[in-house]
Amino acid sequence: MDIPVLLRFFSPLRRELPCGVVIGTFKDVREHERLLRKAVRHLARHRTREALSLLKRCVTLCPSGEKAFLGRAFHLLGISLRRMGACGPALRAWLAAYRIRKEPRLRRRILSSLNEYGMLKQHTPEQDDWKAFYAIQVRRYLSSKRSAHFSSRAEKDMIDQLIWEYWRDVRRMYDLSSLSTTQKLQVFHDVEIVFPWMVFIPPEATPLEVPTPGFAPTRKCTCGSGLPFMLCCGRTKNSDELWIGSF
Repeated sequence: MDIPVLLRFFSPLRRELPCGVVIGTFKDVREHERLLRKAVRHLARHRTREALSLLKRCVTLCPSGEKAFLGRAFHLLGISLRRMGACGPALRAWLAAYRIRKEPRLRRRILSSLNEYGMLKQHTPEQDDWKAFYAIQVRRYLSSKRSAHFSSRAEKDMIDQLIWEYWRDVRRMYDLSSLSTTQKLQVFHDVEIVFPWMVFIPPEATPLEVPTPGFAPTRKCTCGSGLPFMLCCGRTKNSDELWIGSF
């Protein structure tokens, strides 16, 4: 994947850039190195919030030609986000780092952190299934709204409760432990929750992607990362990635 394109579409960072910012100009060549060194010191002293701020600026200023440096910056950015509890954005940062620099250590970190859905691994397979079902249904709900985010905590709590009630029905109807990942995803996508907001969905609303029959979960991702498609571009997004901009 082209590096400037990767930077441009890394939304948690790009969202905060002011208009007219040019990534990696000549005058920033030394500045991004200083920022990274300072961020590493903050991480070593457990000043994660300060390190996160510096690493965001570092990624913004780093010239796209310095792939090794940019990959390290994204790697450290992921560590900072994970420490802050932003697990979904942390995973995105690690995947961005691996696409830039295919380092075996980073690949092991990514694969050890992911479950079969390409989401961050939970304590049990049952929790993995619940998180996948929840994320799919939240995405369906938010995609039906013009604002694409929750307006209040009360709205989110109401949707959470509704999804949980449907999840209990799914567990009663299916033995999920006997199904493959593709089959479970198909089941989760087939469950159509009647959300209050979805009564007003226009006909042209964008449908969710559903795995096609014969889909191979282990096939390589088309982005060139070398990771399985379902653990890379085809992964199920974590719920905290879908909540961006809420409340």
